[in-house]
Amino acid sequence: MADWVVLIFFVAVVALGFQQILTSMVKQNIASGDPYSNSASYPRAVSVLILIFLPLAFLTSRWEKTGAEAITENLTRETLKRPLSVAVIFVVFLQALPVLGYHLAAPEILIVLMLYVACAGCVKFCCQGSPSPSFCLYL
Repeated sequence: MADWVVLIFFVAVVALGFQQILTSMVKQNIASGDPYSNSASYPRAVSVLILIFLPLAFLTSRWEKTGAEAITENLTRETLKRPLSVAVIFVVFLQALPVLGYHLAAPEILIVLMLYVACAGCVKFCCQGSPSPSFCLYL
């Protein structure tokens, strides 16, 4: 099920890319011309590469999952709790960027994520000799 969701997502991204190229960029007259004036060449190339590699990735993931190794668990609140929590932590990080800046916000999000995935020993190891995050002292 999850493989199909990922496949549909990437197909939708490619479709949106081509839709933008064929409508908005044509209206703006930036979808043709030489490489310096063709703004659609990069999104078109990325979309084509995604279309080329998507079936390969999908088929190899299918070949790797055989028998008992195949994912059979259903999506429930319990299985979505951890990924959604990480997404919320990332959104908080993005909101803190304009206020704190990258150099102050990045160590904090790394420490919070390490603590969240139960890697407190990793946090203590990384904080030794690092003066940046002040709450490293309390670990």
